[in-house]
Amino acid sequence: MGFMDIDLRARAKEVLAQTHVMTLAVHDEAGVWAADVIFVYDDELRLYWISDPDTRHSRAIEADGEAAATITASTKSKEPDFGLQLAGKVQRLSGPRPEPMAKHFGKRGRSLPEESENPFEGLAWYEFESHTIHLIDEANFGFGAQNVP
Repeated sequence: MGFMDIDLRARAKEVLAQTHVMTLAVHDEAGVWAADVIFVYDDELRLYWISDPDTRHSRAIEADGEAAATITASTKSKEPDFGLQLAGKVQRLSGPRPEPMAKHFGKRGRSLPEESENPFEGLAWYEFESHTIHLIDEANFGFGAQNVP
């Protein structure tokens, strides 16, 4: 298989499927800030996570709406780099989010709570829609980042 035969979106989804933590980078009046968040994703490569609206990264999102992130699937020394670099818009979502919640619990190997329970009381869902996604796939492309359409 040649480089032209590689489906970059499929490879990006492989990174997302193999991981559960992303490093989110934001900017506020005090400067740049990074925080790790547990995420889930949809077929359009939008990312979702739950966070306390009072954290620094959540407040920065409310003020600015711009963010960047990295997600790394490679975890061992000398293993080819495999991950994503993203930039885009983030928004706080309102109301219940059954699909991301089901994915969140499934990714963590847990079942959904009873409908009467709210395990995320006081927390909010956030959605990251990327305008730029770079795939780092050293095994297939060396050190050059590939733009994911």
